[in-house]
Amino acid sequence: MEVHKLLTPYNYSNGQTGRIKYIVIHYVGALGGAEANCKYYASQYIGASAHYFVGFSGEIWQSVEDEDIAWHCGAKTYVHPECRNSNSLGIELCVRNKGSQSDTSRDWYFEDATVKAAAQLTRELMKQYNVPVDHVIRHYDVTGKICPNPYVYNHTQHTWSDFKTSLTERPQLKSGWFEEDGGWRFYLGDTGNYVKNDWYKDGESWYWFDGAGLMVKDTWKTGSDGKWYYLNDNGEMAKNQWVTWKGELYRATDDGSMFEGSLYLDTDEKGALHII
Repeated sequence: MEVHKLLTPYNYSNGQTGRIKYIVIHYVGALGGAEANCKYYASQYIGASAHYFVGFSGEIWQSVEDEDIAWHCGAKTYVHPECRNSNSLGIELCVRNKGSQSDTSRDWYFEDATVKAAAQLTRELMKQYNVPVDHVIRHYDVTGKICPNPYVYNHTQHTWSDFKTSLTERPQLKSGWFEEDGGWRFYLGDTGNYVKNDWYKDGESWYWFDGAGLMVKDTWKTGSDGKWYYLNDNGEMAKNQWVTWKGELYRATDDGSMFEGSLYLDTDEKGALHII
């Protein structure tokens, strides 16, 4: 998954990746987005920090390198016997509010995209650092602080129990055609990623997908062989057919490539043209 970086030069201590035994989930407790939080911690000494911030649309920003120690769950007293800043990663979820912004308010809630991306990030970090699911805990479980508020009170559709369950469930991967962002994408079921900047053969038909993963149509595209191929209005590569493009007539051959050279035509008894 894509992770943007804006590292703080102030709010961390040096460390090593071998220290990572826990992942601690937080909420930011304010209304700023992921990038804005990274900018804030990068701007000056704050005395607090986190490794990652997960935004409202699922975007992820990193503020402290994994091996280094972020100051995200320190306290004078603890309720957890072992988890500390020194052996954990901190993930902050950006949060919405519909009323009171006190730390005990039931007006805090997470966006769906935030929760989904946070779960994916957590799963990847669990796998990378061999962190078991029972070592993914809330700030509340470390110090007793009401954080992350929606996962302490569990008063919204997003609950801590559901989040923990999502860490062990195999995520459903998109597969096949999906209409989105004003076009069509094709997702590969083995990875859940869509095809981009490449040809893909679905059944007997070839398609080209641009850098955004959207199917291209009504234009010519070069293949790796240097030949030109036409993509019909349904995105399929044209084969063995005439193509009218920008007022000019072309021929797509049996393999789909543009015909170049001399072409001889004849008419049948009905006056229809045929290639001879």
